[in-house]
Formats: sequence, structure tokens, C-alpha cells
Amino acid sequence: MDTLISSAKKAYATKDYEQAVELFGDACASYAEKHGEESPDLLYEYGNSLFQVAIANSTLLNSEAVDQNKLPVEQPEEENQAFSFAPEADEEEEKENEKAEEEDQEEEGRVEGAESSAEDNATNEGDEDQEGPAAEEEEEEEESDFEAAWRILDLCRVLFEKQLPDGGRDVELKLANSYALLGEIAIEDDNYAQAAEDFESALQLKEKLHDKESKELSEANYMLGLAYEFKAESAEDSEKALKHLKAALDIAKKVKTDEKTIQELEQKVHDFEQEIKASKENRDAVATAASNLIGRDAMAGAIDKMLSGATDISTLARKKKAPKRAAPATDKYAPKKPKTDSDK
Repeated sequence: MDTLISSAKKAYATKDYEQAVELFGDACASYAEKHGEESPDLLYEYGNSLFQVAIANSTLLNSEAVDQNKLPVEQPEEENQAFSFAPEADEEEEKENEKAEEEDQEEEGRVEGAESSAEDNATNEGDEDQEGPAAEEEEEEEESDFEAAWRILDLCRVLFEKQLPDGGRDVELKLANSYALLGEIAIEDDNYAQAAEDFESALQLKEKLHDKESKELSEANYMLGLAYEFKAESAEDSEKALKHLKAALDIAKKVKTDEKTIQELEQKVHDFEQEIKASKENRDAVATAASNLIGRDAMAGAIDKMLSGATDISTLARKKKAPKRAAPATDKYAPKKPKTDSDK
């Protein structure tokens, strides 16, 4: 057992992760067979090795995808281009060609049909035997490297938690590392909510186990901030991300981390602050626009309501009779009529 574990650790140290997975897997099986229970320490090493294999395979796939995108686009052959732009063929020649093609297709169909029938008869019994549980298992999706690593490490976490509180500081430290590794797997698998939860648990444990000014806490805060940044489902997530990134930077400065790391953290914090500021400005602009729209709609609705409920006052107005014209007043400046004899 000791030799097996030693070989597994050596393989991991030399980054031969696939060999480490095989050896740690054998060690876990041997331990369980001998002791009747799983070893969380060996499961941690096994799960960590699986995680490294998953990262290596993922990196390789991404690299191949990039190389594939860089391949030159194949140009159409000159023959095809000539076909596309050639003058139309004579109608009689086209009919003869179509007839010949149809005859060839019919002949090929008869040959393929005979061959297919013979193959079906030969394999029919074998297909019937394969139906059932075996066929159903083939249809199930194969577990990915990340899923396998997460499953093993989650079992490891459960076993370490069962050892608390009697296990003491050593078990708490292993549990914190298990949570941190589970968080990394969740990030790689784009499950950012789970990553934030796992890194939160890891940070809480590490705050109990390490000095406030330690690289372990700086790293734990950084990873938690990263998880919240990727999650970013709300403004609160962004604020939490910035809070933990700043904490990581502050601690890194106090523990005299190398200058390059500090500069990268400072740039990270600065960029994220700008993102939050821009996001807040966008939200405020949207809120203002929405408020204006709501205000206009409310005003329009009130006006419509007033107009629809108003009574036409013209129907209530009484028509006044035109006043009698008064007798014209005597104008003292008007020329007087001369008196006649009858007036005298």
C-alpha cells in the first residue's frame, strides 16, 4: 500500500496525472477492501488527480478547436465553378444524361438492397440479444472528467465533515481544501452559483485556521470574488465580488506578495470597479427612461379619463333672450327741428 501511494504521489509531482489517477484509484480500492471503509485522504488525492486530467483534456480540446478555426477555407474546385457558370446544355443531351443516371441508380439500389437484406438476416438474432439493460446503458451519457472529480471530492467532503469536531484543526484544514477544490471544479463546469457557495464555505474555515494576513486568505478571497464575478446575477453579486477582490489585494500587499501578482490584482480591481460603474449608469438610465414612460402614460391616462367623464357644458348653457333695445336717448347736440305753425 505504501509503495502504491508513493508511486501515485510521484506521478502527480511529475504531472503524469493520468498515471496518478490510476494509482490513486487502486490505492482507494485497496484501502476500502482492507479496512471496510473509504479513506477521505486518498479520495482527496484521487479526486484532485481526476480534476487535473479534466483540465488537461479541456485545454487540449479548446486548443484543437482554435486550430480548427484557423484552417484555410477550401475554395470550390474549378470544375464546380465551371458548372455554375457554364451555358445551358442542349435539352436532348440533358434528357439522355438524366435517363442514364436513373438507370444507374436503379441498378445500385438493387445491389444495395440485396446486400442489406443479407446483413439484416445475419445480424438480426444478435441485435435481439443485445436489447435490454445493456442497450440502455449504452444510451446513457458517459460521465465527464469534471463530473467524476466532483463526485469523488464531494464524497471526500462528506467523510471529513463526519470526522468533525473530534478531528480537530487538521480535519478542518482538509475540509477547507476540499471545499476550495470543489469550487474550482464548479467554476470550470460553469456552475458559478455552486462555486460561490463552496468558496464561501472554504473561506469561513480558513479564516478560523489562518492568520488574517496570510496568503491562504488572500487566495480564498480572490477565488470567492472570482466566483461572484462570474455569477453576477444581481448588483449584490457584483458588490460581493468587488469586496472580496479588494480584500485579496489588501492582504496580498500586507504579506508582501510578489509585485507582479499585486499589479495584476490592482488592475483586476480597477477594471471591475469600472464595470460596476458602467453597469450602474446603464441601470440608472434605463430606470429614468422607464420612469419617464410611466409618467407620460399616467398623464395620458388621466387626461383620457377626464375627457371621457366630462359633461358637455354647452348643453347646460341657457340661451338668454336678447334684451329689449332701449329707446334712444335724446341727443342735446342733435339739430332741432324747426317749429311749424301746427306746433305753436
